[in-house]
Amino acid sequence: MVISPVRWRYTQIQLDPARTQQPALADLRVRRALVLGLDRATMAGIVTEGTSSVAEVPVSPIDPVFQRVQQAITSHPYDTSRAAALLQEAGWSRSAAGSVINSAGQPFALDIRTTAGTDNETEMSIMAADVAGLGIQVTQTVVPQSRIRDNEYRVTFPGLNTTAQSINIPGTLAVAEGDQCATAERRFAGSNRGCWINAEYDRLFVTASSSLDPNERANAVVGALKILTEDTGVFGLAYNSENVAVRKGLVGPGARWPAQIGNTWNIQDWHWE
Repeated sequence: MVISPVRWRYTQIQLDPARTQQPALADLRVRRALVLGLDRATMAGIVTEGTSSVAEVPVSPIDPVFQRVQQAITSHPYDTSRAAALLQEAGWSRSAAGSVINSAGQPFALDIRTTAGTDNETEMSIMAADVAGLGIQVTQTVVPQSRIRDNEYRVTFPGLNTTAQSINIPGTLAVAEGDQCATAERRFAGSNRGCWINAEYDRLFVTASSSLDPNERANAVVGALKILTEDTGVFGLAYNSENVAVRKGLVGPGARWPAQIGNTWNIQDWHWE
């Protein structure tokens, strides 16, 4: 079996004050707590049927820059104790009934949205169960196929939105780029639906997209993803892979570059044992 990671599954966080129904998401401690409270390894294994582990960032393991990225980024391994501690630091504590509440006694409520589809809905259900385990009140919203092209509806999600993008570095980094914030002035078009904004990330994105120096481009990609994971602008879930069965004895077929079309790119090296 040849497994080629071609899409990145990730979650957007609504940070636009005019759209979010949970202002606490603006607090970095809360965002990190949410990610730490998710058993993303189990989630990835179930949703991708064992073909992917947790994918923190949209970089394929066969990308030459992958190892540098992995060493630079901030990972958030499953840790419910640390998640609870961060929520406590941010002013959210467990009530006698088990709900997470603020100093005014208001419960922490959060909506999770995804597009209709078996894998998406399974992923959302697991995520909701983990978030509820932190004491957060969770609602789940499925975007029907009929509203997939309704840009305004898609970008006005009130809490979290799980989605996926084709892996094509540096292009995929646009999911968190400031100019991609989907505003009314842009007719709600743009891949940065949660409107996370970071000027240094934007500068590095431009460098990664325009520099003629390969080392400069690689450094910019690493730096941008370091910032994104430190500030938890969005958070990764898993890879969607293209899986190709290969007959026993055929040597040579390998994973393709995500943006590449077809799986015979190295056919000159194939041979039978």
